[in-house]
Amino acid sequence: MILSKFLETIGEINLKRMSIQIDIRKAPFYRWGREEGLKEGLKEGERRGIAKGLKEGEKRGLTKGLKEGIIKGLKKAILLDIQLKFGSQKEKQIKNLSFSSSSFSTDHKKSA
Repeated sequence: MILSKFLETIGEINLKRMSIQIDIRKAPFYRWGREEGLKEGLKEGERRGIAKGLKEGEKRGLTKGLKEGIIKGLKKAILLDIQLKFGSQKEKQIKNLSFSSSSFSTDHKKSA
């Protein structure tokens, strides 16, 4: 009986809606979500950095390889031309001379 009267009075109460303001930074999952987001960002950044580094390294390696290949090819062509024109003895003399001072063309960046 008392319970039924109580329930009748509750039904008559008008409730007003109120907006609730919550500081999300104080919510328990905010810090966890932030940490997880940072971890994911670091992983993604690392993946992108590795991919970009590989591409850049490949480009540099190709250009350096081409330059060195061209230089070696030119040396061989010049020595062959000398051998054909002046003989193998002269080619050997120039080959010994050029290899003793060959650092001028390939290692000039190392000494600078």
